[in-house]
Amino acid sequence: MNVIICFLFFFFFQAEDGIRDAQESRGLGDVYKRQYQRRVRGLRHKEMSSSNEQAVEAIPPLLTSLHAKYVLHQKEMKDTFEYWVTEHLRLAGVYWGLCTMHLLREPDAMDPKEVSHYVLSCQHPDGGFGGNVNHDPHITYTLYAVQCLAMCDKLHLLDHDRVVQWVVSMQQPDGSFAGDKWGEIDTRFSYCGLSCLRLLNQLEKANVPQAVAFVASCQNFDGGFGCIPGAETHAAQVFVCVGALAITVGWGRACQKVRACDSGVTTRRGRRASWLVVGREADTNRRPEWEAREAA
Repeated sequence: MNVIICFLFFFFFQAEDGIRDAQESRGLGDVYKRQYQRRVRGLRHKEMSSSNEQAVEAIPPLLTSLHAKYVLHQKEMKDTFEYWVTEHLRLAGVYWGLCTMHLLREPDAMDPKEVSHYVLSCQHPDGGFGGNVNHDPHITYTLYAVQCLAMCDKLHLLDHDRVVQWVVSMQQPDGSFAGDKWGEIDTRFSYCGLSCLRLLNQLEKANVPQAVAFVASCQNFDGGFGCIPGAETHAAQVFVCVGALAITVGWGRACQKVRACDSGVTTRRGRRASWLVVGREADTNRRPEWEAREAA
């Protein structure tokens, strides 16, 4: 099975703290707070020193069983407003639930047969997948569907050629990928399209050199990437662009297409990595006008 590169399109978990009036906790956030406070108080009673070892002891363990229970409970919340207002994101929720279970080392907690049946029910006659049953197909949800089936070892149930044909139809003459029939272009969709084809072992069906060239053209002067050529840099776009280049094994070719560095000491790849780490005051994106003001 190919390595599945996870990209965060949708936050499945609702933040429990700071979004409502004081009331009894319904989530895991307060559980960790109480557990941490009890441990800290216990260590203080023992005259805790400033050593790293004792500081580590104050960190509560990950409550894996409670996290798994929380995720599995989401599909039972059909009488809540949140369940129905996120109907169009249901397939994304299934994907992130599966990812969570794998990270918690409980991959069978979500029944693979039930998951694969639901995922396949979201497929549109033209081959793409929607965010839920009877929803319009989108390349984002098509990737989610392929990844879900891959994690459940059910890719053999999928009509590969039909999915590939739809994904390839989303590629534009300039190498970019549209999200759906309405034509929105974004480097996220390049990542989704190339990921789908790679997981289905049919990457050659796309115009890979042109796809790589488009992604490379979205790099900005600060080393990061935007959603289209000339768009502002954003950390999420850096992730999908680097991922797309890695998937196509086109990193070397893409680096030849971007501007050469003025100094041999700092490489373009190094600048890109430093942009990710530093983030310039922890901002997730940098607007061109900020750079102009700083330069002045």
